[in-house]
Amino acid sequence: AEKFTASFGHSPMQFVHQLRMLQAAKFLIEDRHSIDQIAHKVGYSSRSHFSEAFKKQYGQSPTVFRAA
Repeated sequence: AEKFTASFGHSPMQFVHQLRMLQAAKFLIEDRHSIDQIAHKVGYSSRSHFSEAFKKQYGQSPTVFRAA
């Protein structure tokens, strides 16, 4: 983990979280599946937990992000 952090500037978990959020953003833009389905696709078991993490990353809810 220390070598990974030194190489990438983030812990392995932070890196995975960022990848999940990037994939979620892509799905929200390109995919017409429900937010519940997208949350599940990127590894979240609940929409509320996904929405909270997404808002923390992007400063807006998945619904608002998709609408924009």
